[in-house]
Amino acid sequence: MHIATVSGHLEVAVYLADKLKKDQISYRDNNSITPLMNCITSNNEHAFIYLYFKGKSSLNNVDMNGNTLLHLAAEHNASNIALILKHLYDIEVKEEINNKSMDTLRQI
Repeated sequence: MHIATVSGHLEVAVYLADKLKKDQISYRDNNSITPLMNCITSNNEHAFIYLYFKGKSSLNNVDMNGNTLLHLAAEHNASNIALILKHLYDIEVKEEINNKSMDTLRQI
């Protein structure tokens, strides 16, 4: 999966994602890089979108240097992926707020 995503081979990444278990899709290499991060460094937005929704990979992953997905997008001039990340972060924050609100309501 790592080789397919870092080299930008969408078809291979899609094939492997369909064959692998969800936890295997997010497997980290020796530098704590996930295939989703490789999509960013190779500026492969289609593979990024597919893997995110297929594997529900966490947006909070960081590599061994402390780089977040957004850091990587900025570093590699992946502006479309940065826009996608902004939208996905907004959704996750809203979901987290809604979940906490529901938990609070259940306690009342």
